[in-house]
Amino acid sequence: MTTIEKPSEPNKLQLTLKIVKTIFTPVALLFIGFYAWQARETLSDILIQANILLLVTSIFLWAALHLISPLFSHLFFKACNHSISYRNAFNIHSKRLPAKYLPGGIWHSVVRAVDYHEIGIDKKRIGLFLIVESLLALAVSSTLGGYIVSQFQGLSSTWLIISSVSFWGGLLATVILPIVMKRMSKLHVHKLSLKYYCLAVVTVYCYWIIAGVSFIQFVNAFPLLLPELSNIETGAAYIFSWSIGFLAIFSPQGVGVSEFVLSEILQSTINASTMLALFATYRVVILLGDTFTWLIAISMNKK
Repeated sequence: MTTIEKPSEPNKLQLTLKIVKTIFTPVALLFIGFYAWQARETLSDILIQANILLLVTSIFLWAALHLISPLFSHLFFKACNHSISYRNAFNIHSKRLPAKYLPGGIWHSVVRAVDYHEIGIDKKRIGLFLIVESLLALAVSSTLGGYIVSQFQGLSSTWLIISSVSFWGGLLATVILPIVMKRMSKLHVHKLSLKYYCLAVVTVYCYWIIAGVSFIQFVNAFPLLLPELSNIETGAAYIFSWSIGFLAIFSPQGVGVSEFVLSEILQSTINASTMLALFATYRVVILLGDTFTWLIAISMNKK
């Protein structure tokens, strides 16, 4: 008698998550569009008075982040006793940027993994790299953003607790990650260089500081927005909101979630729904910064 095997629980979970992700993104965009339509007159006034120079600066600062990401790759593989030149790391990272915008939010990592393997890096080191890259991005953004946000005056008790937990959780993760890496015997990573690991962590902090400054320039480009927080607090709010969006696994690239957190935390004379719609336009800055870097990488490889 033939038995029909039931799908395993992990497969059910993956299927459910895939469906939720597929549904959530258009729904989030629909709500953002709805808020934008409701606040179209206010948004129009804000956008018309935008400082173009500050917006361009924001775009170029975001593009500059793609000079730091390859440095992390270079240092991380050095920490795992494998050499990859900065130029190779930059080419792989930058040429594959369009994959960020494919549905699913993971394809930039997938295609880079293939490229790393093609230049001789073993799959186990690549797997460890992808795990640590994501965990450190979350840990550092949680630590940096969480600490500063937890110091905000007038922050609601809910966000105070979340930001404090975010800070301590991120700090703990950063410290214990190299210990976990050493104990992951299944990955057969040889002696881990703590020196290069620490340098890699420093690059991640530099990455998020510049990302925060890029967002500060974006916000300052709109004089009508008038946030009641300092520049440092504004940048920290963005970093913190990214970490929350990253944790929202049902939302690819934190779409909708990060903007909601920002509109909740950043106090302004503008109502929260209008701010949410405006902050969604920062993703256009990110797209333009990514496109600029990709074009530079393509032109370099044609020479």
